[in-house]
Amino acid sequence: MILTEILLNSMDEMRKEIARPRFNEFLKPFADSFLAKLLNGDGDLDIDSRDRKTPQMRVKIVDGNRGYLTDYASILKNYGFRPRLRDNNIFVRCSVNLELAHKLFQIGAFQNNPNLKKLKFFIDSREPLSKSRLLAKK
Repeated sequence: MILTEILLNSMDEMRKEIARPRFNEFLKPFADSFLAKLLNGDGDLDIDSRDRKTPQMRVKIVDGNRGYLTDYASILKNYGFRPRLRDNNIFVRCSVNLELAHKLFQIGAFQNNPNLKKLKFFIDSREPLSKSRLLAKK
């Protein structure tokens, strides 16, 4: 029980630290892991290809705690996303371009998660065939 409290408090402090506009660059590996695990647990990818030549993708994080959502929006902003916080729907959502999709893939977001297939599909649909073959081998 004490160990659980220590871990939960550590995660709260880490979340608050990496939500700062300019967090310590030393924390980058921790921030990458935090975001990847957050997306694995509470994140979702939506792909929309209706009436478009190329698919559009959005990432969404759902949480009932408004303070957490505000921190998650700040963390996403630190990675180059432009998040929008939806109070009434308890989620934060943002569009994903090819560069951001590569960042998500590089930090290990959605590993062992059905959303990984969506992420790879999006990257493959936006890149030339030669690069997408390299991605499939990973």
